[in-house]
Amino acid sequence: MYKLIATDMDGTLLTNKSLIPENNRNAIIKAQQKGCKFALASGRPIEAMKSFAKELKMKDYEGYIVAFNGGQIFDCKTEETIFLKGLSREDVIYFYNLAKKLGVTIVTYIDKFIYTDCINEYSKIESRITKLELKEIEDIYKLDLSAIVKCMFISSESNIKQCYEKLAKEIGDKYYLAISDPHFIEIANKDISKGVAIKKLCDIININLNDVIACGDSYNDLAMLEEVGLPVAAGNSNEDIKKKCKYTAVTNEDGVLADVIDKFII
Repeated sequence: MYKLIATDMDGTLLTNKSLIPENNRNAIIKAQQKGCKFALASGRPIEAMKSFAKELKMKDYEGYIVAFNGGQIFDCKTEETIFLKGLSREDVIYFYNLAKKLGVTIVTYIDKFIYTDCINEYSKIESRITKLELKEIEDIYKLDLSAIVKCMFISSESNIKQCYEKLAKEIGDKYYLAISDPHFIEIANKDISKGVAIKKLCDIININLNDVIACGDSYNDLAMLEEVGLPVAAGNSNEDIKKKCKYTAVTNEDGVLADVIDKFII
């Protein structure tokens, strides 16, 4: 039997209204009861994922949260961070100033808040998704930048596309860059990814990667999908993702995890 299931959230575990379908919830709890570990893997911060972990009873069954696209791993049972690899203070200040030059908005995360240089329609999207309160940055030098894992550049779809092409060319070898949404560029330490984090988690809990199922729908899931024994694409994924996977499940609206667990776990 597979020993760990790791899943992306938006577009995979969650519906388009950011809810866990009932069939997913029931199947995930059953899989955990059978001894299969469960991990949420997302670009979201830890604080924006805890409510979903609670709904899935992950504290009871020793589940894990992989946040910031692999920059942080959180143990739901002990409520402790077991892995962290973030940006430096200098990195954050650099991207804060770069955002102004490029004409995009920056957001980052400290504790239970989202900090941004501009509260606008795009930063409000992230606040809605994560359910975290927005705070406008008054002085970047007065913030505690020591534990920041990820920044995002946010703007219109056309601006983000142009900005990503520029960043990839100029600093793509120095940082992790990914478009996780047409309006968002994620920026993190170059040595992190969902794939690196899942591999690290498996080392910590002594599980072979061949005994892992990973589910995803987007390009920032590829590193994770390529590491595991059974990579699964959500039915709503594009063809590039589906080609990398051994199984294509139903869509996120119909219950990706319920489909996978029914076929491979229960």
